[in-house]
Amino acid sequence: MSKFKRGDLVKLKSGGPVMTVITVLTEENKTESTSVILEALRTNNPECDSFASCSWFDESKELKQEFFPEDTLDEYIVE
Repeated sequence: MSKFKRGDLVKLKSGGPVMTVITVLTEENKTESTSVILEALRTNNPECDSFASCSWFDESKELKQEFFPEDTLDEYIVE
């Protein structure tokens, strides 16, 4: 089961900007179209069970989006 869901705020454990989870890909929720993406992501992270697609704005205010192994992310708590 995934640690995160759509709309959660997260940060990389190593630091960086606050990001919003867009979707989470796991073996349990894969479809025919997402199975190719999941297989490609596992090429570099074979031990990882789930990947979160996250979006954020960089320093230039440009929208970025990338997949991250879920175990590299921590929940971000808004204070």
